[in-house]
Amino acid sequence: MGFNFGNLSHHLFIKYYSGTYWSYQQCLWIDALRKVADEYKNTPVHYVILSSLMFAMSYNSQSTGHYAQYRDATNLSSKTDILIYRQKEMLPYFINKFKQLHSYLDKNDINHKVTSLDFAKCLDEIEPNSLVYADPPYAFVHYSRFYHALETLVKYDYPDVDHKGRYRTDRHQSPFCKRTEVKPAFTKIFSKIKVKNSNLILSYSNTGMISLYEILDIAKKTLGNNYEVKTKEVAYKHSTMGRKDDKNKDVQEYLIIAKRI
Repeated sequence: MGFNFGNLSHHLFIKYYSGTYWSYQQCLWIDALRKVADEYKNTPVHYVILSSLMFAMSYNSQSTGHYAQYRDATNLSSKTDILIYRQKEMLPYFINKFKQLHSYLDKNDINHKVTSLDFAKCLDEIEPNSLVYADPPYAFVHYSRFYHALETLVKYDYPDVDHKGRYRTDRHQSPFCKRTEVKPAFTKIFSKIKVKNSNLILSYSNTGMISLYEILDIAKKTLGNNYEVKTKEVAYKHSTMGRKDDKNKDVQEYLIIAKRI
């Protein structure tokens, strides 16, 4: 017989995630602290609580640093490792991070603006003559697969979820991760930069969906003769997010720099 939550508020993580990335007890604390965050809505403390909770969730999760899927206890070794995280307490991690972040409140008088807009909409809203740094996804795997649990924590909207990882069915699908849409997406970046008469620094990798040559070709065709386009390259190591025998892989990281002449 399933538990009837009835009119009980703030039970999302108990209902959806108990026994997956976190234990029932850990999910209980996530829901409880999320309820506290709502009590401070429209105040700076609201974001400190959410950020501290995300930190605590990460350090108590039995997954491998992301939320693509949780691990199964397939043998004694994996069971023992999972139990280490199951036995952690959420609250001490939350309190330590909360104290740290709270100490920075009201100490910054710089006028920052943070948004969660689609990249094209964001570029439509920037001031002319801006310097834009863009770091689009490289691979076919959508980032929302790794961080959907955090999105759900913030929205706290009891979404429809699917698959073992409990993914939101409405999770974002980036055009930079689709072979049929990646080139038009890069064209859109460069064209909007040109409209805004702005400069661009764009980072990418040789493991990306398209080659550096293709990106440079799109940039030069879109920006025209009023821009100088240069590249820089550096050897780097990408984390493979927890693979046993291959924790890092060698890659080449690129910077594509488009500057108005």
